Amino acid sequence: MKLPARYREMILLRYHHGYTVREIAKVLGLSLPTAIKLDQRAKSRLKKMCEEEGIL
Repeated sequence: MKLPARYREMILLRYHHGYTVREIAKVLGLSLPTAIKLDQRAKSRLKKMCEEEGIL
């Protein structure tokens, strides 16, 4: 819940529900490059948060 809503949405759609980045782009009304960048930023932020909490 500490992740920003947009990042949380990307992580859930991509890794919990199994959508591709292309599918997520269509669902969210984003261009493919924007969706790819959002995915990268969401993963990076999640990794950083996990490291700070001692999970990784």
